Formats: sequence, structure tokens, C-alpha cells
Amino acid sequence: MFESKLFTDFEIKCNDEESLYVHRVILAAKSPVFMAMMTNDMEEAAENCVTLHDVDSVTMKELLRYIYCETVENIDAMAPKLIYEAEKYHLDNLKMMCKNSLISNLSIDNVLDNLIIASRLSCVKDLFEKCVDVILTKFQFSSPSELCEKLPPDVCYKYCHELMQRLNTIYI
Repeated sequence: MFESKLFTDFEIKCNDEESLYVHRVILAAKSPVFMAMMTNDMEEAAENCVTLHDVDSVTMKELLRYIYCETVENIDAMAPKLIYEAEKYHLDNLKMMCKNSLISNLSIDNVLDNLIIASRLSCVKDLFEKCVDVILTKFQFSSPSELCEKLPPDVCYKYCHELMQRLNTIYI
């Protein structure tokens, strides 16, 4: 059913202007957010269409693949974007799959990006802790404040105290 447009009854328009055609009953059965969208007096339910301004069609197709088949193609490449959609649509198992992929592929090259993801999703504290471990073992800083200069302000604001505490134990 995932690959076929046969009997589809709902349209999802993505921010790259591609439309995806789906089955309302399947989306509603898998996601409480889609269930609410389909059953409440919302414009989307009446028009059988929703426009999503914050997701591209590639990411949405993988979310739909998970909803229909409980699999994701190339989870390692998709996890950084897909984890936000899993959070938004309350797909806890997908969120766990994404988090595990991010943790298992954590490296010096992607640690700051993953720290940002961890800071924006409160459900992934263990991802944050793994990011901090990588930062502490791989990055070379002359002072703890040097790290905070490299991070976006919202990440520093949310985690600066904990980061500084852990870094200070090394530099004292």
C-alpha cells in the first residue's frame, strides 16, 4: 500500500511542493497527531489535504515508509531530520531508532549537530550525554568557554551550566 496510490484518500503537500498521497486510516492508526487531524473539526479533515511547511518530501516519504512498513531506508542518513518528525507525530519507536542511529554514528564531525538535536528534543538525554563525552574526549579546548563560543546560543543557554561543570572538572 505504501508504494501504490490505489485507494488513497488524503494528500500531504510538502515544503518542496511535492504531494504525497496516503490512506487516512493508516496514518490515523499509527499517529495520535494524524488521528486528531483526521477526526477533529479541522480544515485538513474537511479538505482531505494538509500542507506541511516544515518538512521536505524525502523526509516525509521516510516517515510514511515507517508508518506503513515500520522500516526506514538508510536510517543513518535520515535520522537527523527524521527524529524531529518522529517527535512531532508521536512515533516513539521511530524516535528511538533515530536516536540510536545518531548515537552509534556519533563522531567528531557531527557531534555539534547532534548536540543541537539533543538540546531541541528533551527526550534524547542519552544522546546529549554521548555528545558531551565525545566533546570531552575528542575536542581540544584551551578553556571551557571556548566550547560555548562554538555552539549556537540556544544550545549554550540550555546546556551551558552542565557543559561547563563537566568541562571544569577536566581543566581544574
